[in-house]
Amino acid sequence: MDEINSQNIALEAEARKTTSQQRLKELASISDNLAEIVAQNIAASPELLTELASHESKAVRKAVTCNPKTPTEIFLELGEYFPQELLNNPAFELLLLGNLKSLEEIPIRLLSILIQYRDTPKFILDSILENEELDFEIINIAKMHVIVSGEIKKGWHEVANKMIAQIEDDEDIISQLDDSLEHDNNYWLDDFEFLANFYDFISPRIYQNKKLKKYLARNPQTTTSFLKQLANDPDWNIRNAVTDNPNTPISILEKLANDANVWVRTGVAGNPNTPRKILEQLANDSSRVSYIAIARNPNTPSEVLKKLANDENIDVRANVSRNKNTPLTVLEKFAVQDRNFQKGVAINHSASVEILEQLFIEGDEWICSLIARNPATPSKMLIKLANDSRNSIRVSLAENLSTPIKVLEKLAIDVDDEVRLTVAKNQNTPKLVLEKLIIDSNHEIHIGVAMNLNTSTKLLEKLATHSDREVRLAVAKNQNTPITTLEKFAVAEDRVIRIHTAEHPNASIEILEQLANDLVYKVRIAVAKNPKCTCQIKETIFKNFAKLDTPSFSRVALFLSDYAESSVLAENSNSISWLERYAVAQNKNTPQDTLQILAQDSNRIVRATAKESLQQYDL
Repeated sequence: MDEINSQNIALEAEARKTTSQQRLKELASISDNLAEIVAQNIAASPELLTELASHESKAVRKAVTCNPKTPTEIFLELGEYFPQELLNNPAFELLLLGNLKSLEEIPIRLLSILIQYRDTPKFILDSILENEELDFEIINIAKMHVIVSGEIKKGWHEVANKMIAQIEDDEDIISQLDDSLEHDNNYWLDDFEFLANFYDFISPRIYQNKKLKKYLARNPQTTTSFLKQLANDPDWNIRNAVTDNPNTPISILEKLANDANVWVRTGVAGNPNTPRKILEQLANDSSRVSYIAIARNPNTPSEVLKKLANDENIDVRANVSRNKNTPLTVLEKFAVQDRNFQKGVAINHSASVEILEQLFIEGDEWICSLIARNPATPSKMLIKLANDSRNSIRVSLAENLSTPIKVLEKLAIDVDDEVRLTVAKNQNTPKLVLEKLIIDSNHEIHIGVAMNLNTSTKLLEKLATHSDREVRLAVAKNQNTPITTLEKFAVAEDRVIRIHTAEHPNASIEILEQLANDLVYKVRIAVAKNPKCTCQIKETIFKNFAKLDTPSFSRVALFLSDYAESSVLAENSNSISWLERYAVAQNKNTPQDTLQILAQDSNRIVRATAKESLQQYDL
């Protein structure tokens, strides 16, 4: 044992000496301990340090960050993870001294981290304030550093509230955080939309955020009392968002129909719940902007549509041609006009058999395809269309929910792949036809069958084990997928399948409780949006915001709430976001020793808040 210790001591001593790069590389390969020592050695070449910068050991990478011989691009890359070591590296100080342009070489995320340290050199802060080319948020953070502006005696909560109200997205939390940090953008759901489901947990101060108010205004789960409040918001964008909500009460729509802003009135005109009386009023509005929305609204009375059919705006008239309430006499006129109006009539559910037959005879392929898709098209014509040689028409026919079963059976063996795929997706396709389609050689057709609500439970269970991932995803989305299959999907390795499982209406409370603790953020988001999600499960999800890897608006909301646990607050008290540290500093659950540390924070608002919170312990 003594011999081994002596050998290790000798190797460590050699790793600290000036020796050949080959020998240093050999020593670094022996153990993590020796690699760390080599990384600290100023005799190590930039090439060797670059190699060690990707070492598995955190201690080795940290040592590389400290070494003045490390190439600039390497220590800047590592600095995000080891900011204190970067600040202590004399090469970093030399890089910045007397060279304002060098600040622009530092990634914004890293710079926002560095300037929030208590011992950030003043020359760095001064350089930022002198460089007008830098990002505004970086300059703003530098201004809040206590070294620059000193202690703040009053008004710090007002400053923080203003910042919270203006946050546009999570990127603003840490100054333009790179989009690449977000995972799987196809399934990304904004934090603001997520938070809109958490009325009972969020501080009222969070509701002042402008973007969140828009989500709340549009969210079907928003209470009537809150919609009334938002309908009086001074920002017309918020009032306009209220008109987009399918659950906005008629009384609020009546009020907003007289709004001073034309876009708010236009929003009312477009809401499918707006009653006929209000639409008639808006049809006489001094501004013509809302006429397109009125022409599109399914509640617009035929008298108004008849009037709008003569409007000078072609888009208004085109929307009239599509509206099911448009009088037959008007549709007859549109049917002999140009193609824009013929398309609208061809898809109009109120078009007569005579009009549709006339359009089919005289129309081009696109017009005929729309007729084939129209559920009002008579069965005799649909049966005849099944023999049409044009693929686009047979595809439209296969899509039509009114297409007779015998026609769908025929189209299920069509030579065109897209026709068969469309039959597989048609919700009226019989179960027996779907079972035959599952042996089709085209795997996309298997996806269509897996998506179809008419597919039997037994077949869905079989497709849940399909070798093709897209087929399994389609099963996870199918609202008829049985709970036994969902239980298996809830533990699937594929995160996207777990996301769809969490959203599924058949998911049990037990599944939702399990997925509420999923390590993947978007899975927890999906649970929160599930109508079955209980208040208790939402509380669990809300607490799990702390599991996010990067600062976010959601975490600020959590740290401001009473639901954040003391240990979580303490763990996140060193966040790179001053807003998160501010939230921790003012939370009544934050431990006293954590507050004492925050009372020495670099940010004047954070330290003032922590000092204020510490006063409760002096009472």
